[in-house]
Amino acid sequence: MRELQILIFKLGNQLWGMDIRYVKEVVKVKQYTEIPNAPMHVLGVFNLRGQIVPLLNLASILGVNLEGKSKAIVLELDDEAFGVIVEEVLGVIRISESSIEPPPPNAGDYIRGVIKHEDTLVNVIDIEKIIEHISYTEAVAR
Repeated sequence: MRELQILIFKLGNQLWGMDIRYVKEVVKVKQYTEIPNAPMHVLGVFNLRGQIVPLLNLASILGVNLEGKSKAIVLELDDEAFGVIVEEVLGVIRISESSIEPPPPNAGDYIRGVIKHEDTLVNVIDIEKIIEHISYTEAVAR
């Protein structure tokens, strides 16, 4: 079984994880520009060293309450960059792919599985499925 690196972050009152291969960097977003009539999951866009990057509300996509907006995880998928707001980034762990337990039956489409980390359960999200279901480029083009 292959080894994965999982970025652990806090969102709502839970710990979440994502495969680090999609993570470009973690930044502090001091300001962003809202987009009128954008879908609820699109907070707006922000300037990342001259590149305009869509900023998504991952909490609304996952159905949890966002308690703070301190960091953005900048992801890259298919040469497109976008940011997702999280409350706190806790670090990266290495796990065996086989240690990801299947998600509970009603976990939703975006949960890849669950892992144990320091006596806490961590929901591992499937970034590709999230991006397949949102059309952030259309929202930015408005």
